[in-house]
Amino acid sequence: MTKKNTQVDDLLRMIQSPSTSIHELRDIWESRSLAIWLNHPELHAALTLRLQHRSHPFWVFEVTDEGKQCENCDDEIFTRLTQIAALSLARTGATQSAMEMLNSLLEKDSPQAETFCLLGRLQKDEAHKSKAGEKRKQHLQSAFSYYSRAVKLEPDNYYPLINTATVAFLLGNKNEASVVAGQVTELCQKQIRGNDDYWLLATLAEAELLLGNTDKAGEHYLAAAEKVGHEYSSLQSMRSQARQILNAQGQDSSSLDSVFSMPRVVVFSGHRIDDADRHEQRFPPSAIAAVSKNISTAVTNWTPMIAYASAAPGGDLLFCEAVLKSGNELRLVLPFDLKNFRDYILQSSDTDWLERFDWVAARATSIVTASYGKHHEQIQGSAIYDFVNRLILGLARFESHFLETSLQTIALWDQVDLTITGGTADCIALWQSIGLTVDTIIDPSGATPPQVHQSPSLAQLDRSSSQNKQEQQIKAILFADIVGYSKLEDYDLPCYYDNFLKHIAETINRFDFAPLTSNCWGDAFYFVFDSVREAGLFALEFHRAIEQQEWLPQSTGKKLHFRIALNAGPVFELRDPVTGTLNFTGQHTNRAARIEPMVQEGQIYVSEYFAALASVEQIDEFALDYVGYRPLPKSYGNSRVFILREP
Repeated sequence: MTKKNTQVDDLLRMIQSPSTSIHELRDIWESRSLAIWLNHPELHAALTLRLQHRSHPFWVFEVTDEGKQCENCDDEIFTRLTQIAALSLARTGATQSAMEMLNSLLEKDSPQAETFCLLGRLQKDEAHKSKAGEKRKQHLQSAFSYYSRAVKLEPDNYYPLINTATVAFLLGNKNEASVVAGQVTELCQKQIRGNDDYWLLATLAEAELLLGNTDKAGEHYLAAAEKVGHEYSSLQSMRSQARQILNAQGQDSSSLDSVFSMPRVVVFSGHRIDDADRHEQRFPPSAIAAVSKNISTAVTNWTPMIAYASAAPGGDLLFCEAVLKSGNELRLVLPFDLKNFRDYILQSSDTDWLERFDWVAARATSIVTASYGKHHEQIQGSAIYDFVNRLILGLARFESHFLETSLQTIALWDQVDLTITGGTADCIALWQSIGLTVDTIIDPSGATPPQVHQSPSLAQLDRSSSQNKQEQQIKAILFADIVGYSKLEDYDLPCYYDNFLKHIAETINRFDFAPLTSNCWGDAFYFVFDSVREAGLFALEFHRAIEQQEWLPQSTGKKLHFRIALNAGPVFELRDPVTGTLNFTGQHTNRAARIEPMVQEGQIYVSEYFAALASVEQIDEFALDYVGYRPLPKSYGNSRVFILREP
């Protein structure tokens, strides 16, 4: 056996072992050797099996996306990876992209029951979104058709059978639903002894619910939920099915919710530990033990949870420790990359906090970095901390939306009104701006136990007037490129400017939101906006203007298309000394420029940062579908990207 084969076997054993934790799986993935993984798609298949029912749809899609590109990916693994990729896309809300992926699979391979079941699930999801009316009925009929085709291929498979029964019930065909549910019950009862598959128990529960045996259904759901562990996507799927059936029966749709024990999604903000020379103490080192105990009590009371936080010395790290020690999952959002953040801790705190950070970072299930390189407080200001607060909130809102669970907040806060951008009070004002309150307030003096009450109302800082213009500000950046421009002949260019660009300019001038600055280099466009909402709506209008443009170059006779990229983050507002024009520059301007070349022709791509801020702003005027984790040009790292489209 070769050394490489031994490594692959060892990796497979580690991935497949139930004792391998989620943060250990993350380490395996992030430290992988592409020379090995790109030649062994079975590694991707094994990892997706471990992850697919966890609450990590973006990560699952990234694994499947890479696995499908392996040169020796056989048809069986390719099909399975595509199916799981489509399911993960569906969980992010990208239903249309998931349907296209599965339909292309049907065209490529012989039909499989699992593919039909997934298409049925997507149609059922669309019906659930439609709520009522003819559109909902059409989606349910399509779902019934797909599940029925799966049953024909695998008549003894309880999964397509139970879904056929449920969709029949939702369509009002209660007799048919009862007959099929009875068949499913008999099928499951034959297999249930000695079988610890929680889907078998959940299927039996759903069948009993369709037959009107709510108490029996609750018992089976509870037994299934106890076996699920942290596979929260599976738990959410069970609960969603139960809610739809109960609603169709005229019962309280939430009457079985208590048996599922869904996790809360929790965001945290808290004061840093006081510096030794702080004049008025707020969180003194002497209070660490008491504060840690109170945070642990709050976390224990809210377990299970999926927690989002940063990791500054003080409240952040104490909260992160409590989350991990109680067996919950932690998602970290850091202002800088790991190396620079460790340097930042060392500069401001003692080695004890650094050791705490290393322990937490090694066990977090994901780490998002808000910016790269070192941070200079006096030059860049505190916008990065406001940005981190918004990323934490936006990513947490994504998660709570996927799982259809509550989003709640904990703060270590002295309840003094806000004074600085990105501080705890400023973060609480941000929470309040989208309708959240502070569910638990912990006193940083350690004097009192956690309290649950209405927090005082705070006004958000007026950043336009209070922020030093020499410091960074959060802006949304758009880069666009006209595809095919380089193929134009010189004699096309006057018409290009007089016709094509003039039409674009007229559209821009009619738009409600004027860009803060704009520039054009013939085929390239650059715009900056105050908010992601303005930038997203502008991008859609810009898209329409180009697509409606009828001018054809004489040299090629082909219509010109575009690529548009959007990003958001802290940048400097500066006056260009050469041109005299206003400009916005910084790492996040560069990131938007790096995303643009990888955009597919005719599409609008946005970064994860842009998507998170759009989630905070609760925008419903455009939609975002996940595309994947993509390498950026010029060694600029990787980025999760989304397609921006009409809602």
